[in-house]
Amino acid sequence: MKRIRTKHGAPASFSAWLKDNKEELGRKTEDEKVTGKHLWNFFRNSGDVADLRKVLVSDQGFICCYCGRRIENDSNTVIEHLHPKSKYKSLALHFYNLLASCQGGSKATVHLVQEGENLIGIAAKYGVDVGHLELVYVSIDELDYFQNKYDLENLSVGERLVIFPRSTGQEQHCDTRKGNAEISIMPTDDDCEEKFSYDLFDGKIKITEENAQTVKTLGLNANKYLNRLRKKSVEESSYLKQKLIEDFGHAKEEFNEKRLRLIKGYSEITDENPRLSPFCFVITYGL
Repeated sequence: MKRIRTKHGAPASFSAWLKDNKEELGRKTEDEKVTGKHLWNFFRNSGDVADLRKVLVSDQGFICCYCGRRIENDSNTVIEHLHPKSKYKSLALHFYNLLASCQGGSKATVHLVQEGENLIGIAAKYGVDVGHLELVYVSIDELDYFQNKYDLENLSVGERLVIFPRSTGQEQHCDTRKGNAEISIMPTDDDCEEKFSYDLFDGKIKITEENAQTVKTLGLNANKYLNRLRKKSVEESSYLKQKLIEDFGHAKEEFNEKRLRLIKGYSEITDENPRLSPFCFVITYGL
C-alpha cells in the first residue's frame, strides 16, 4: 500500500457540479430514505465521472490505492469510497473520501494492444500466464459490442484486444473484496507503508497483528496474480540493492546518497515522472 497524497484537489467539474446541485443535495442529505449510494448515483448519472476519475488516478501515480497494480482512467478502474458510503452518507460526495481502485478481478480485464507489444510482454505486465489471455481482432460486426462492453469509444476495426477473465470470488480483491467493510490501515495514513513487509519467496504480505484485518478485508494475499507481481517487485528490489552494494558498498556516504535517490525516484510523482512503477512501495521496502 502506497501513501496517497492529494496533489491537485477536486477537479473544477466536480466542484461546479456540487455547487450547481447544492440545494438538491441538501434535500437528499436530510431525507432519511436517501442513502449514500443514492447520492453517489445522483452524481454518476449527471456529473463528469471520467474527469473525477482522471484526477484521482493522476494523484495516485496510476496505481491502485490498495494493491498498487497499474490502473488507467478507463473502465477497468473504479472510484472507491475509503469510508463506505453505506455507513457514512455525509462522505459519499466528499472528495477526500474518494480513491481510484482496480476492479479487483470482478470482471474481465481488457487491454488494447499498442504497436510493438506482444502477448509475452502483456502477460508479464498483468502477472498472468500467456495461456490465460485471449487475443481478439476487432471485426466490423463486433465493433459496437466491444465499444459498449468495455467502454472503448475510440476503438477501431482491425485493432487488437487482449482479454483475461474475471477472478473467482475467493481471489477477488481491493474495492470489490472490501465492499461495505472498513479497514484499519488506510492509504491516506502517513505511516501506512511501514505496516507492510513482503515475502521474498511467494510475494505475499507478511501478516502481523496490526495488518491482518486490512490484508484479509482487501484480499491482498488471496490473488495469485497479485502475489506473482509483488514477487517480481521484491526480486527487482533485491537486484537493485545488490547493485548498490557492488558499486558503492566501499563508500558509505555515497551508498546512502544513491540509495535515497533511488527510493525518491520510485516514490515521488513529478511532472517528469507522473506514473509510478506498479508496486513501487514493495521495491522501496527492500531498499
